Amino acid sequence: MTTPSRLACGAALAALPALALGAQEYAAPPVSTVTALVVERTTIVDVATGRLLRDRSVVVRGGRIARVVAGLPAALARDTTLAHVDGRRRFLIPGLWDMHVHSTAPGLAEAFLPLYLPNGVTGIRDMAGPAAGSRAVKAAVRDGTRPWPRLVGAYALLDGDPPVWPFSKVVTQEAAGAALVDTLVAEGADFIKVYERLPRPVWAAIARRARERGVPFVGHVPQAVTVREASDAGQKSIEHLTFLDVACQRDEPAARERLAAARRDTSVAGRRARYAVSDSIWAAADTAACGGLYARFRANGTWQVPTLTVLRAAAHLDDTTRLADPRLRYIPRFFTNGWDPRVDFRFRRALPEYWPSARRAWAAQQAIVRNMLRAGVPMLAGTDVANPYCLPGFSLHDELQELVRLGATPLRALRMATLDPARFLGATDSLGTVAAGKLADLVLLDADPLANIANTTRIHAVIANGRLYRRADLDAQLAAVEKAAAGAR
Repeated sequence: MTTPSRLACGAALAALPALALGAQEYAAPPVSTVTALVVERTTIVDVATGRLLRDRSVVVRGGRIARVVAGLPAALARDTTLAHVDGRRRFLIPGLWDMHVHSTAPGLAEAFLPLYLPNGVTGIRDMAGPAAGSRAVKAAVRDGTRPWPRLVGAYALLDGDPPVWPFSKVVTQEAAGAALVDTLVAEGADFIKVYERLPRPVWAAIARRARERGVPFVGHVPQAVTVREASDAGQKSIEHLTFLDVACQRDEPAARERLAAARRDTSVAGRRARYAVSDSIWAAADTAACGGLYARFRANGTWQVPTLTVLRAAAHLDDTTRLADPRLRYIPRFFTNGWDPRVDFRFRRALPEYWPSARRAWAAQQAIVRNMLRAGVPMLAGTDVANPYCLPGFSLHDELQELVRLGATPLRALRMATLDPARFLGATDSLGTVAAGKLADLVLLDADPLANIANTTRIHAVIANGRLYRRADLDAQLAAVEKAAAGAR
């Protein structure tokens, strides 16, 4: 049984053996044929500066933004080669990205990917999907055959022996770790994901080979490595605040040893003691130690993906009122049944004392994020889709609202899902802002997201890879997913 601070929430696919959905069970959602259009007289939200650029018309052709002009020139208004979208009293933002999901494994793609565009999520970073599935998604988006989001993917999860997840690539030798990096790069992986049980020398070999091949490595911080070492070695992102509680201790080596000792005793008494160790470590997080760590993140360009959505869910998984969430109608029941803590292997041995301890950890995690926001630590919005109550598309809006609740301005939260992903991916030439020459991934909102971040849910239309999806198209897509999910129950 894991302690609250050691939640292994990187790839909650334990229900996958039960997943047997094929694409034929899902009625094909509508695919837009509109690829030449103009959004007329809208207000562009400039996420780089926070300015509202009013009365702009945006022309899209061939999958890219062709022009952005003031007003609506007469020639443009008369252009019958374009579909005309009324942008008056509406707000145009770059397409949103969820920077931590699991949505390309067999069965998941058909169930989850159609839910992103209706939520304005035009890009995802898939953290452990298989190579074949990820390449298929990329091809479908490129060719315009499926209404799915743009994707960057890891293609594998690299872990030690025994791995946390059975589908991991187990690596126990340094040479094998370096060779696996080469294999993944050859397969087209966009980054390398490392996990918690990698031996220290193997992790170092993977990190070194990733740097040599010019591919980012990201993920959890292994138990045998400190957060500072991971940042100094160039780990580009750290997910779920992994081991930040330990890194913020005045005496980090002692805290690491206490945790290691607590893991070794699996008896009931040992588990109770583990909860107490976790509580004490979270409570002892030192402001000065954290401050030095955050400065290191800024200096090294180490991005944090806190995934507040999954951290909050994991701390409240015993709360059955969550089953009343109306958005669950889009998720097959046999999949959500795996979210029952009495079934999930990470929680089924939890003692009653676990849940209060988990909620204390959640309170401490929120405090860490508040302080990181104040310290200007680079951060990305991600949810950990496929984990309990992390819903494709929908939960990104929950994540943005959590970030604002913890101190981010609406503009900064919006950047974490638009411009900052483009920066992280080295793709600001094509993504992240509404400007001529950029890829046409856009969301037209009925209200200003800078006035209220919840307005990101008020979606009038989506343009993904240059294709227009009006509200009726998006609703039809949701209806198709809901019907399929109901049939799969």
